[in-house]
Amino acid sequence: MRKRMLKFLPLFVMLTMLSYGCVQNKATEDAAAKAPAAAKKVDANVYKGKVVGKSNKAKSISISVGKGDKA
Repeated sequence: MRKRMLKFLPLFVMLTMLSYGCVQNKATEDAAAKAPAAAKKVDANVYKGKVVGKSNKAKSISISVGKGDKA
C-alpha cells in the first residue's frame, strides 16, 4: 500500500502546483502599487555631512554633521 502511494506522490504534487500555483493575490498587487507612493515620503532620513569612517564588519558609516547648534 505504501509503495503504491509513493508511486503517485509526484502526480499529486504536480496537480497541486497546477491548481494553486497560478492563483494571484489581489492584495499583493494593491500593496505593490502603493509602495512607490510611500517610498517618496521617507526622504526625512537623509543625513548630510563628511564621511569620517566606514566599518564593513559592523556595517555602519560614520559621518560628521557639525558641533553644537550646527548638528
